[in-house]
Amino acid sequence: MRSALKTSLVAVLAAGLMTGPLMAAEPEQKFALSFWQDERLYQTVTMTPVIENGLVAELYQPKGPHRSAAILTLGACTLHSPRDFAQGLANEGYVTLALFYCGPNTKTDQLADVPLEYMKTAIDWLLANPSLGIKRVGVAGASQGAQAALITAATYPQVAAVLAVFPSNMVTAALGPGPDRLKSAPETSSWSLGGVAVPYLPHSAAFDSDAYPQASIAVERINGPVLLISAEDDKAWPSSMMADKIMARLKAHNFRFAYEHLRYANAGHTAFAAHDPADALFAAKFAKEAPGPLGGTREGVIAAQADSWPKALAFLNQALGGG
Repeated sequence: MRSALKTSLVAVLAAGLMTGPLMAAEPEQKFALSFWQDERLYQTVTMTPVIENGLVAELYQPKGPHRSAAILTLGACTLHSPRDFAQGLANEGYVTLALFYCGPNTKTDQLADVPLEYMKTAIDWLLANPSLGIKRVGVAGASQGAQAALITAATYPQVAAVLAVFPSNMVTAALGPGPDRLKSAPETSSWSLGGVAVPYLPHSAAFDSDAYPQASIAVERINGPVLLISAEDDKAWPSSMMADKIMARLKAHNFRFAYEHLRYANAGHTAFAAHDPADALFAAKFAKEAPGPLGGTREGVIAAQADSWPKALAFLNQALGGG
């Protein structure tokens, strides 16, 4: 079972980034859309590739006025997850930065010892950029990106809010290059800090193991509210169980900010998309693809997406401010 879960998770992370270096440029009318967005986004959002300060990222901005809060979106070795978050949230008025740290668009094909300092550089870039006028930064991500969001926020107090979808309460072991990302994985952590691997849960251990307490993310150090979204039939990893453990740790430490866990029955690892569920064009595409191979029923996945996206927006609006 453990092997099957890990194999499913690797399948989610298996797609590569586009090749070639990013160059700073003026915003372009056309840019690569995430799986759930469509060409109407070009009417409301611009994208600028970012390569400053060693970053490999895409900056999305609403056309016209934008909020004074920005959101850093995180994933793994795919463009889809961070790009979907970034594009969907930019369409809601946020400046967003989709950050990439593995894949063909970067210097590595493996998710291993990614420096948390890299995320800090992205946060500082957003806050220091005078053309953006950003006052607060939140982080958002799904799956491995949710793990990244939680550990980044637990490490750097500049993060003002966390949206973690299908999260892990533990730091997990590295993933190697394809096609078998478990067999090719180096014996190390997904993340590093100060040049040292962050303690992690080995691939051989069960996700509910209590044998590696040092790998548990110190979520009580987060300097802002937290929203967790999980699926009870998650076939990639047990996100509901792990989100429950995050909630228990926050409660045990008398966490001073708001924290909430939205869990969805009959939903799987693909039950979230950064898009208005009332949009007929999106809804038809989402319904056609649901539930996918990673758990849930068609009805359960659709219901989870319809309920979770408006609540995620409401959370971010309250946590980061509407202006």
